[in-house]
Amino acid sequence: MSVKTGIQWCDSTINPIMGCAGCELLPSPEQVLRGIDQDLLSAGTRGWQEGTAFEHMTRVIAAAWQKLLESGVEPGVGHRNELTTTNVRHLRHEFWASVAQQFGNKAGKLAVAAIERQLSCYAAQLHANRGFNIAEPNRKPNKGYAPTFEQLTQFPGRLAAASRLKDLSGTGRLNKPWLDGLPRMVFVCRTWATLFQASRISVTWATK
Repeated sequence: MSVKTGIQWCDSTINPIMGCAGCELLPSPEQVLRGIDQDLLSAGTRGWQEGTAFEHMTRVIAAAWQKLLESGVEPGVGHRNELTTTNVRHLRHEFWASVAQQFGNKAGKLAVAAIERQLSCYAAQLHANRGFNIAEPNRKPNKGYAPTFEQLTQFPGRLAAASRLKDLSGTGRLNKPWLDGLPRMVFVCRTWATLFQASRISVTWATK
């Protein structure tokens, strides 16, 4: 939650639930790997077959998990020895190295580009940068985020705190004059948008 935000079309932000069950901006890991296969096959990568991306990625994840266990760090709730979209993003550079070793650096670059093109959701990227990371087990996650983006996590108290924010109807915004006269504009996840509509706070929502 942020009472003030740099987002131009609102005054505050509130997300009582963090995370996402998947959408067109957050495809499943299987979809991402199929996209890699398609790109590498279209590029005429010699020796590449359907399923090659899966083979390399599962190998990379298994190696990262083994390294985590050997580090002596107790795996956190967000550290999962599974094929997840979060793991695909976190381990994309290790995946690049694995692919490049067998198929050449050009193939590695194409594979990573396919991952980054498909995982374009800004909220997922924020979580990847601030949540648990299987490749960096010692990194402390930000408490305001879900452990991994695929884990829908509730944050009790945020909704109540937002409902107590001062109404800004009829007031001027020095840095956002285009909002002058409007009620407080709150950027909120779609799941909870209807709960705000009965309050004095005017709501603008997004899909995350």
